[in-house]
Amino acid sequence: MFVSGQVLYASDYHLKGTIKGIPESKIYLQEFYGEQNKVTDSVTADLEGNFSFKIKSEKPSGQYRLIFANRRFLDFVFNRENIEFSTSLDHLIDDMKVTESTENYVYYQYLKFRVKSQKRIDQLSKQLYSYDSTKAYFAETKHEYLNLIHQEDEFTSQLINEYPGLLVSAFIKIDREPRPDPSWNKAKANLWVFEKFPEYFQFSDTLLLRSNAVSAKIIAYLSVALSVHNHPDSIENILKTASFRLLASTGNCGKMFRFMNDYLNNGFVRLGYKNIATQISEIPFPCCTCRTVENKNTLSKATKAGMPSSVLLKNINGEKTKVKLQGTTTLMLIAAADCKWSDLLTKGLMSGNVLSTAGKQILIIYSEDEMTVVKSENRFLHFISEKELKKISVAAGVQTLPVLITISEKGEILHATTSWLELM
Repeated sequence: MFVSGQVLYASDYHLKGTIKGIPESKIYLQEFYGEQNKVTDSVTADLEGNFSFKIKSEKPSGQYRLIFANRRFLDFVFNRENIEFSTSLDHLIDDMKVTESTENYVYYQYLKFRVKSQKRIDQLSKQLYSYDSTKAYFAETKHEYLNLIHQEDEFTSQLINEYPGLLVSAFIKIDREPRPDPSWNKAKANLWVFEKFPEYFQFSDTLLLRSNAVSAKIIAYLSVALSVHNHPDSIENILKTASFRLLASTGNCGKMFRFMNDYLNNGFVRLGYKNIATQISEIPFPCCTCRTVENKNTLSKATKAGMPSSVLLKNINGEKTKVKLQGTTTLMLIAAADCKWSDLLTKGLMSGNVLSTAGKQILIIYSEDEMTVVKSENRFLHFISEKELKKISVAAGVQTLPVLITISEKGEILHATTSWLELM
């Protein structure tokens, strides 16, 4: 089989296109990985703008980009299928017709709707910021704005549900963004977006590394952070908070965590924020010690048992004390010495910025074996015997340290996490 004078073996795929308005132009094929991008192939279109690339079967699935005519471009999703399309240089998206490739048919259905609705949404957004909110026309404009947002979300959900299991779904989802109430002022809107951003973008899918989406969203979120707190005295703290949230958004995926960590670390070094870079680079994954508490109980059996009514602990002076675990909500952190995540969990707990501690009993506990290692003036600090530690571990259904357990007034376990990332 021949395409453009080249042999196309059965195991290979093709990306054929026609772009009217680029006669005999050079077209480049670009690939992505993380923050890197590189041109891996090029062809020359004929007089009618026809061209074809051969994509080898071993090429990874992901987002690819065609670059042409003064850096204009089109993105495509490759997922082990041939791709064929036609469009025009003057109306790249509107005139796009995908004749082969379900992935890209869905992708451009989404992009066409998104581009069209976004234009009107931007117009309405500008009007709302300039209108008097007490006037009737403000309410009418806001209604249209919110209706368009709803339609866009509904269309996106329907499209993804109509074509389940497609690779392109991940790229469509990452393209979505939080929309604040259009009647809010800039400061309130930016703060809301800063708080909601991590809910919209979960970076646990390694497929996203084969696109420019991850780096673009990282930059976007850090920009939002700077718009919230742009005073010199608060910039470092807000960037650090934003970075911790981005790291948390990688979930339990070690590959994505390491990419995010390296990306943020390198970026802050270049920008001169070496203190933030150092703190980020020191965060281990999943943890540095992950001490195991020996017990044979499963999580399902353990959580049904509930916590014991009290626990026997020692204070910093070695004096024994029985602490009740009923009557008030308790936040119990069982930490490990020389453990970065234990330190981060302790700081997050004590600061009150990560987890509300108002009206709660706070217990920060280390093993009795670590009494000589852990030195602190913290009045919440206690030590626990191995026997008592096993009881807590069985009740919580958790076998590794550190662990943060939330216990209700009735002594029921509301939540247990071994992850500082999950806490964030």
